Amino acid sequence: MEKTKQNDRCIYINENTKIETLKKEFNEKYPYLHLRIGVYELVTRKIKKGFFFKKEEKKWQIFRSLDDDSKTLAEVRIAGSGGEISISGNKHVEVFIKEFDTLFGLVAKVACIEKDDSVVHLSSIGRTFSQTNKYCEAHNCLKRRYFELSKYLTNKSYIERHF
Repeated sequence: MEKTKQNDRCIYINENTKIETLKKEFNEKYPYLHLRIGVYELVTRKIKKGFFFKKEEKKWQIFRSLDDDSKTLAEVRIAGSGGEISISGNKHVEVFIKEFDTLFGLVAKVACIEKDDSVVHLSSIGRTFSQTNKYCEAHNCLKRRYFELSKYLTNKSYIERHF
């Protein structure tokens, strides 16, 4: 049985879908958009402030991409009971992101990469996947395969600047 079903209109995702298969099919259908899947982690640091070195804790949420794309969504999900969702050209990006979070407890980020290598996250622009892909194409965003993004994910200064 195929992990994801894809036709001309939709990509169907369930808990048996491998992350690498999902990213590959997503980038074949929407070549100017890039899908990242991960989790938010809470980071706490103690900071010394003032003359008497009063310790203060600061908390941040950081996005961490999943390391192993060969796993299925069921193996990495944090919450949710699973189910099936679809990505179609007429589905709004923010609706997909909310559904993905609800079903799997994972964060999906949809972005485009501009010519100067800056990343633009497209989660709240109010467009469908097709409209967003056409917008990115018209604005000369880069067309890349999902596995080529790994060089950005290992560059710490790039992550701090853009994510």
